[in-house]
Amino acid sequence: MEITILQAVHDLINQSNKILITFKKDYSLDTVASALALTLFLKKLDKEVMIVCEKTDFPSEYLSLPQIEEIKNGLAFVEKSLISINISKTKIKEFCYTLEEERLNIFVTHEKGYFAPEEISNLSISPFDLIFVLNTQNLDLLGESFKNHKKIFQKPIINLDYHQENKKFGQINFIDSESTCCSEIIFKLISYFNKSYCGDEKIKTCLLNGMISDDNNYFVPIKKDFNLKLLAKALTKLKNDPDKKISWTILNQEDFNNAQAEENDLILLIKELLNYLRRNKLLILFYENEFNKINIQALSPTKEINLLEKFKIFNPRGSFHSVEFFIENKSLTEVEESVIAEIGKSF
Repeated sequence: MEITILQAVHDLINQSNKILITFKKDYSLDTVASALALTLFLKKLDKEVMIVCEKTDFPSEYLSLPQIEEIKNGLAFVEKSLISINISKTKIKEFCYTLEEERLNIFVTHEKGYFAPEEISNLSISPFDLIFVLNTQNLDLLGESFKNHKKIFQKPIINLDYHQENKKFGQINFIDSESTCCSEIIFKLISYFNKSYCGDEKIKTCLLNGMISDDNNYFVPIKKDFNLKLLAKALTKLKNDPDKKISWTILNQEDFNNAQAEENDLILLIKELLNYLRRNKLLILFYENEFNKINIQALSPTKEINLLEKFKIFNPRGSFHSVEFFIENKSLTEVEESVIAEIGKSF
């Protein structure tokens, strides 16, 4: 069933060029992060994408998410009106217009005859071929964006959500109750196209922020398609500093090879590790990539810790809740020891 829906989404995306992404006015970090990840992915497919919500006064922890500045406030500037005249019977010689206070006056000079009222129409034009609505149980939750622009929402809607109470208002409804957050659904969608897209730095940052945000419940069963060998290896190497509430683990290339895993599996690995570490402030994953560089991925689900600030000595990339950096010319053990020692000073 899931594959059938994903294929339908795949086909509709391929048929569309101009795409709107929107979500409820009472959004969460997961909702915003998943919308940004979807936006970044669709742009890689050369789609024109606009992302809109009713409120854009985001909390400070959201502001480091990639391209959050692209989220527009409402749809008022998007919808266009078209005044259309049927000239098959009455030819136009010339026309002009004037603006007088709050009125637009259009003057038409006919070659002969006149226009009957039924030959003049006023149409509302939607600039979109397709609409994604994320983590929104019914369209009224979109607020003014839906209330004042219902004609825009006559276009095909792909409704993505993990809440059972979703009203299934879309032409395609992917209501995945097995997922625990919207970002996980976006991960599945992107992976269906090509899993390598999930390795994009900005897309990965958005997905991880959504998956670890405070409003999600992590104590859920492990998914049947998850790489259990990789998780088992990460758990056997797991270390903790209970006083500082820091946990970390390491994975080398042999671990990846034995589990038949790749870097793109790490997104779900981190999410599953958080099942075991919910009380901790910080999770750090050290892993060796195929170029023998040591990658360090640090994540914190709390709103009190800005990881960009905590790890600034390493010049990390990422956002408030999730950062990543690389260290060369050192062994995995050496990197682990030096990073844990340095970070331990600030906790």
